[in-house]
Amino acid sequence: MDTKISLSITSPRVEHLQKRIARLKRLAKKYKRSETIQNALLGISNIATQVTSLDDFYQRVHLHLQQLIPAENFFIASQDPKTGLTSLPFFADQQDSHPTELYPDQEISALLNSGLTGYVLRNGTPLLCDDNKFNELIASDDIKSLGSPSHQWLGVPIKNQETVSGVLVVQSYNEDNTYGELELELMGFICHHISGVMERLEHHEHLEQAIVERTKELSQAYEKVKKEITERVKAEKLQKALFEIADLSASNVLQQDFYLRLHTIISQLIPADNCFISLINDNNMLSFPFYVSQMTSEYPASRPMQDGLTEYILEHKLPRLLSSKDIADMVANGEIYAKSPELNKTDRMHQWIGIPLIINGDVAGALTIYSLDDAHIYQLKDLELLTFVSQHMANAIERKLANESLKN
Repeated sequence: MDTKISLSITSPRVEHLQKRIARLKRLAKKYKRSETIQNALLGISNIATQVTSLDDFYQRVHLHLQQLIPAENFFIASQDPKTGLTSLPFFADQQDSHPTELYPDQEISALLNSGLTGYVLRNGTPLLCDDNKFNELIASDDIKSLGSPSHQWLGVPIKNQETVSGVLVVQSYNEDNTYGELELELMGFICHHISGVMERLEHHEHLEQAIVERTKELSQAYEKVKKEITERVKAEKLQKALFEIADLSASNVLQQDFYLRLHTIISQLIPADNCFISLINDNNMLSFPFYVSQMTSEYPASRPMQDGLTEYILEHKLPRLLSSKDIADMVANGEIYAKSPELNKTDRMHQWIGIPLIINGDVAGALTIYSLDDAHIYQLKDLELLTFVSQHMANAIERKLANESLKN
């Protein structure tokens, strides 16, 4: 009898305790959820003081949002207030590639504006879209279907004062992940907090871009002025060189000094550590009235015309700028040094310039300059400069030879 009474009293108490435990668990879960929400929202609010770029900002917003709601599929659309063009500065999706890859032939702004994103931008109100709402918008021709179909699509406008500047979007492809009023409210809170930060960071990036562009403009202007000054200096050097050649041709200096001074004049225009002048005499012999080389101090003797590089220039009557490979190819093809391989001293040459000296319409000799390394790279403009100067040199040499002939 006592046992039955005890059981009848105990059962209601156990049931009551079980209900209280269940309620406490629900409250604990609710408070835990509230704490998580509070921490995540606080984290989003603090992002503004921790980032300096929009890319970093978007990534951190995404990370904090994932603590609140299912947000593996998340993107931010931004609309430029000046151009009205819509871009996608952040995009993360488990199902689809970026729209520019998914629709490579379509312009991204027009593409976004034709879908749910554009609908939110135009209306300026949040949209929680399920299958029924989606089909309704398609039927009314308000939107076009883009990408893979989602179970739910939630988009909230980002506003700067009353102007819509973008859309914050999450979507779910899984029926187990659903959005409701709480998620809508959280997204609205986030949009409210990030709009000012986005505006500040966008302004900062635009300012940085403007500084970069202005710096580039100033740099280009500086380079232009620098180039003009360089060209002016070159022109002055060239004019000075031509005057000196003219004075030299009228002077009575000895022949050796004459060619030494010609070399000095050339060296003021272009590096000429390795340089020689060759002339054809009446017996069709090739002489070298001037010769300076880093390879040898031996002065070459006069010799009959053969098939060397100098003869190649004399025969073709055209200036040439040759690389070591060009010379090697010419040797391999038998164009030069096939009959006189003992004359070939080109194995150490890096570049070679040969210019015919024209006197009274005939090739009378050649001006040759070469380098042994890449300390200075000769260019076509150097060839053109020397070709021009060589005409004045040829006239000076002709006058010098004529004077020497009269003396003899």
